[in-house]
Amino acid sequence: MSSLSLLQAALRLANQTEGFQAPGHIAWRAHTESLKSVLADGKDTLFICPEPRRHEFTTQYGQAQGSAFSPSVNSAQDRSNGTDDTTSTFSTIYWEGFNAEPDFSHYAQSIYERLERQGRLVFPAILADEQADSVRPFVVEGLECRTVLTEPLVAEKLCEVGFHGITYALASEVPVCIQDGIEYRLFTVSAYKGKAGICLDQGHAVIYKGPWKHTVDDDGHTYHRGVRTAVCEKTFNLLMSQPYQGQFIPVRCYVEPPLEKSGFFDCNTPSIRDPKVTKGLLPITGSAEESCCADGSSCC
Repeated sequence: MSSLSLLQAALRLANQTEGFQAPGHIAWRAHTESLKSVLADGKDTLFICPEPRRHEFTTQYGQAQGSAFSPSVNSAQDRSNGTDDTTSTFSTIYWEGFNAEPDFSHYAQSIYERLERQGRLVFPAILADEQADSVRPFVVEGLECRTVLTEPLVAEKLCEVGFHGITYALASEVPVCIQDGIEYRLFTVSAYKGKAGICLDQGHAVIYKGPWKHTVDDDGHTYHRGVRTAVCEKTFNLLMSQPYQGQFIPVRCYVEPPLEKSGFFDCNTPSIRDPKVTKGLLPITGSAEESCCADGSSCC
């Protein structure tokens, strides 16, 4: 019998067992391994985690300049002692309270406000493959689980707050817990800040490399493979950065105007960028009287 068949048989048996919980150390080890490249130096990083976990992170990532620790999202402590000050912002926030808090959207909004403009949120998340009426609390390697979202819902809620570039990494194919036939798996979720703000037209375009025929961003804009898609200056810079870096070919205008002289870009009607605009043979004309993002919100 193949390893996959054995796994499937074990899961079928587990689904018939009330309150089955698998050892979580394998999934947790995979999660911590995936963090190494993200939190390698701890610089400008806020660790929101229980106090017992603080020593573990200090040992793993060191007391790098700019790192801070906090036991909760809303906690305010003295940063001079290596702890958090709620007036500070960070390039990365690592949070271990996702499954312990009942109102994810509220805490996600608070974290969003603590991030720098192009900051990143990273957190372990135990997610359900089906909607559960209720969850009997359980613990995975010290990670308390009292509330659980379904796999797609966490991304939807992060988008509502203003995050973009949301990615999932599965820590283990084996569920860490099964209750009433619903399987709970550990993921490492990342989300980025930075798409809010005014949209200006500098004649930029991007070409989606593939391999998919087209791809769609969190605001519903479609990028077709091999096609010069017109984008605003803000979106252009986002697509050249993580987590999109390497997926698009940048196409800059040969005669790029300064930002203060650039027209507004209509993010609601993305279009193909005429190569003559890129070459400077046709003028860059803002396609809107004002930017839909002019109020500081995000539409692209």
